[in-house]
Amino acid sequence: MFHRLQVIVNKLKALGEEVKDSEFSMKLLRSLPMRFDTLITVLVKTTFSESTLQQVFQELMTDDAYREDDEKDELIKKKKKDGDRKDDEKKKSVAFKASTSKGNAK
Repeated sequence: MFHRLQVIVNKLKALGEEVKDSEFSMKLLRSLPMRFDTLITVLVKTTFSESTLQQVFQELMTDDAYREDDEKDELIKKKKKDGDRKDDEKKKSVAFKASTSKGNAK
């Protein structure tokens, strides 16, 4: 997504159009999926006006890497939990009734 937007901006600049980094960054942030809403809010409310395009892009990449790690961890936990349930279902216990032979001796 970033690369395609970068190509468009470069073509606009080649045609003489002035595109500010803040405009480019805002368009990039608006094109992101909803899962980035929290990060977008934080970036816009804190240092967005002072940030360069590269800083915004680095923040996005860092957040995405953390998200992937978290998703992998959740998937592993879910698989383990599902595996434990299957193991519990497979385990069956047997109970034997004990009896003494003292009274039955002939």
